[in-house]
Amino acid sequence: MKRSLMLVATISGLSLVSCTTSEDEPPAASTPSTGAVPTPSASPAPPPPKPARPSDATLTGEFDVTATLVSTSVNFRGPRTSRYPLLFDPKCSQGPCDVLITAPGREGWDSRGLFLRQQGRYRWLRRYSPFTCDDEEIPANAEYLIRPMKVRLDEDGQTWIVSKFEGSLNERALKLGGCFPLGESRWVLRGRLAE
Repeated sequence: MKRSLMLVATISGLSLVSCTTSEDEPPAASTPSTGAVPTPSASPAPPPPKPARPSDATLTGEFDVTATLVSTSVNFRGPRTSRYPLLFDPKCSQGPCDVLITAPGREGWDSRGLFLRQQGRYRWLRRYSPFTCDDEEIPANAEYLIRPMKVRLDEDGQTWIVSKFEGSLNERALKLGGCFPLGESRWVLRGRLAE
C-alpha cells in the first residue's frame, strides 16, 4: 500500500515543499555524478583584416599560369599561348617578401624573385635560349614582372594569400642570329592559385 505525505511550509514568504513516500515503495535509483563540468570548446580566432592592397598579402603555393605572346621581332612559329605551373615559396611567414620560384617538370628551373615594395610587384630574371636561327640556339635574358591582383584567406583562416596575379615576361636576345634582327618577345602572364 502506497502512502504519500506532503508537507508545505512557508518561511518568510518562501514556500518549501517536502514529499515522502512510505516504505512499501522502493527508493528511486540515484545517478552517480562524475563531477565533470563540460567546458565550451575554444572558438577560432577572428581572421585578420583584409590587406589594403593585394600586394600586401603572401605570395605562396602553386599557380596555374597562362602566357600569351603579344609581340615579337622574330618569325615565331610556336603556339601563342602556353600553360604551365609555377610554385612560389616565400621567405617569410606572413606578408610580402622575396620568394623562390620553381617551374616543376622535365625542363624545370628555379629562380629567386624579389619583392619590389614601392611598386607592389615581384621581379625575377632567367637566361635561356628561346630563339633559334639555322638550328643555332640564341640565348636571351628574360625578365618576369608580376603584380598580385586578388587575395583570399589561406586554409588556416589566419593568413591572407595572393590568389591571382597578372604581369609580363620580356625576352631579349643577347646576340644577333643572322636570321632576324635582335630577337625580342613580350608575353602577358596571368596566374591563378591552383585548387
